[in-house]
Amino acid sequence: MKFILILMLFLSFGAQATISPLIKEFMSINRSVVEKRLEVEISSLNLQAIEDKRPWSLVYSGSLTENKLDSSSAFSNQNSTMSVHSASLLKDTIWGGSFKLENVYYHEKRDPTNSAVVFGSTKNSYQFYQKVSYVQSLGANFFGRKEFKEREILRKTKELSEKTFDETLSSSLFGFYEAYLKTSLSKKLLGLQKEALLRAKKRTRLIKRMVKDGLRLNVDLMSAQMAEIAQAEAVNTAENDLLTNLDQLASLLHREVREIEVGVLDELDLGLPRVSMEELEKNKTLLKLEQAISQVQASIKNADYSVMPDIKLETSYKTNRIKAQNDGLFDEGKLGQSNHEVVFALNAVWPLGFGPQKAELQKQKVQHKILEHQKKSITSSLQQAEGFLRKRMFQLQQNIESAYKRVNLARLVLKQYNKLYDVGKKDLDQVIRSEEDLIRTETALYSYIAQRQIMVASLNQLYGTLVPKLKNI
Repeated sequence: MKFILILMLFLSFGAQATISPLIKEFMSINRSVVEKRLEVEISSLNLQAIEDKRPWSLVYSGSLTENKLDSSSAFSNQNSTMSVHSASLLKDTIWGGSFKLENVYYHEKRDPTNSAVVFGSTKNSYQFYQKVSYVQSLGANFFGRKEFKEREILRKTKELSEKTFDETLSSSLFGFYEAYLKTSLSKKLLGLQKEALLRAKKRTRLIKRMVKDGLRLNVDLMSAQMAEIAQAEAVNTAENDLLTNLDQLASLLHREVREIEVGVLDELDLGLPRVSMEELEKNKTLLKLEQAISQVQASIKNADYSVMPDIKLETSYKTNRIKAQNDGLFDEGKLGQSNHEVVFALNAVWPLGFGPQKAELQKQKVQHKILEHQKKSITSSLQQAEGFLRKRMFQLQQNIESAYKRVNLARLVLKQYNKLYDVGKKDLDQVIRSEEDLIRTETALYSYIAQRQIMVASLNQLYGTLVPKLKNI
């Protein structure tokens, strides 16, 4: 029975516009929403940048050196012309290693006075060598674990920016929806005041004729005129309230909002969310905190890796060929020939104390404690807020039903007082008071309805269901 009563009440409001296009516009142009959406794009690009930061690289270098420096003796004469060409292929791996393939070609043309030529060497010397090397981290970045952890941190950062955007969108949409409801309420109340002004004008005209016919005293006409003036002031006040609320909507949409774009307290049935702690955990702020905790946990692990020495193992394999002529030089100097060199090397850098690394680790641990405390306190606050809102909604529901009955009675009383005044059985003051009672009762009724709609939206925001419901209005 109550449901039918409220449904009939909502259907009686009517509407000139819907909120749906305004919601879509708000989501696309509101400054805070757009900025958070762009931050998500930036975090995505940061993740993509680290994933693409290890491309294959081709490096070339070439030089031509002519040496005609004076020397102290014939034994140190190095007069020659040397050309060097080097081409290398490089690649860093995600496993904490780096690969390099080198190809180097030398050509030295010696002067006849060159000491090497004097003692029997050839005038031309050609050399080609190939070298493949690999360096692997075995310490802090053991087989790329820091690299993997940094990628994980960036992925979690991206997810955190998405959760932050969801939270911002939810709170921003709630603020917009609340502003829309207040504007809609102002428009409805303005309509009620205008209706009351029409009744006051009609009453003044009627009494003016009755005074002219000698049926009423002139004081009644003055009282009716005073009531009409007061009602005109009430209309002006209501218009100012509407303009103020329209201006608030305009600030959220960054453009002028016309009155016709706002429905007259249109019924926006968002529906009550299901009472469940599991559902309450979908709160956007809570989800953002959980993601922030996850990100900090990854940062703690990464900082923990840093409290280790930097150890690198390097291995290389090199083959070469030196000839007086260029024929067959490249085939004889390429990898796989018998003339080769194999090198194994170990390098270690061990900071004494790890002061900065330990400080960073402790900082991340403190941040983790802060976020855990925030999560615990916010969870408790959400539970209290949920219970408080439902109690207030229950009380508001009772007030709505009571106010609806009072509105019907106030309309009947005003109608009867008008009839009785026409036949001289009631004073004009009683008619005016009944008029004021009707306006106050109607104002209270529609204010209760707007408050309840805002509370329904608050509950949906608590449960993280506000955005999808507003999108589907």
